[in-house]
Amino acid sequence: MHSPGLVRIWNPLNGACLKTLIDDDNPPVSSVRVRARSRLCAWACLSPCARRPQFSPNSRYLLLGTLNNTLRLWDYARDTCVRTFKGHESTRFCAFSAFGRHDGTVICGGEDRALHLWDLQTGMHLQALPGRESSTHPGDGHCDVVVALDVHPTRRICATGALEADRTIKLWTAEEAQQMQEG
Repeated sequence: MHSPGLVRIWNPLNGACLKTLIDDDNPPVSSVRVRARSRLCAWACLSPCARRPQFSPNSRYLLLGTLNNTLRLWDYARDTCVRTFKGHESTRFCAFSAFGRHDGTVICGGEDRALHLWDLQTGMHLQALPGRESSTHPGDGHCDVVVALDVHPTRRICATGALEADRTIKLWTAEEAQQMQEG
């Protein structure tokens, strides 16, 4: 029998479960992410999929990776999935994801070695900053699965990290992404 994916929102101060989001379309997930200012903790439970569920800057939404090549945006107040982002590859590893702090984007890495950007409002896939075939191939991208990602809190910079064949951390600026798209 298929167990639904569950995302539980906890109050870390008193341990109370504030709500449970049920995603019948995805396998169960497992991770913890605490948002200090809002005093909420998201815990997606039961299997090792989601990496760092992300609360939006205004704490109204929660962004979760899945193992079916999608990211899902949940409305915290309405307990519903309001948008699905597609275009990256994630069937073995749940991609790290983040909200762009200054430009209304959603960002994630994936098994295709690329960094992907979507428009938060429309869900449109805006750009894929490509990876490379191996560490000896030219290019700026990763040559293995992108498993770590975070955005700078005040500047338009994204940091990514990749698995064994790559073993690098890369810093991406909005200007570099624009140059890669044009060139």
